[in-house]
Amino acid sequence: MGRLRERLVYLLDPRVDRYVLEAGVFPGLLALDDMHRILFVGCDWYTRSYPSRFAHQAFRTIDIDPGKARYGSPDHIIGSVLDLPKLVGPATQDAIVCSGVIGFGVQGRQQAEQMFAACHEALRPGGWLVLGWNDVSDLTPFNLTDLDELARFETAVLPRFPASRYPTFSPAGHTFDFYRRAQTTASRPQSQETE
Repeated sequence: MGRLRERLVYLLDPRVDRYVLEAGVFPGLLALDDMHRILFVGCDWYTRSYPSRFAHQAFRTIDIDPGKARYGSPDHIIGSVLDLPKLVGPATQDAIVCSGVIGFGVQGRQQAEQMFAACHEALRPGGWLVLGWNDVSDLTPFNLTDLDELARFETAVLPRFPASRYPTFSPAGHTFDFYRRAQTTASRPQSQETE
């Protein structure tokens, strides 16, 4: 019952999260000189106006649900964020925005690792990852800082924000984290195997 309640609270009152996204994150991305190709993950009725906010950029959306294409960009992709490198090509994106994806499509630690690996590969060196996630155990039942694939990114401060992490204090504890893919290619973390 707790998980259902937390999901309902989030779904019924996500206004604070969207306000921070639309009034803070989007202008922060647009303030960057090298922001040309932006990918937004997940679509719904409230994303319909997002392409017009990035009229001078190559703004694309992606959602696995074909029914959500009507809320996406003209160049919308029907597919999974886990398959990004195949769908958009490696090192092609200047920014990827994933807000409200963990717990709402990307389920569990293994899929989160796959998502961050896919985002890392799809971003150009120096590209930005904006992660919006809910700091409640039913929606994010693992510690993000423990994820190997997320550790491949560097934390960064997006213009208009005071730090690399910005909690919105919404009912679902929605938090924005800002990362960049390193400018130089770093090797993938290796797991230690015992013989």
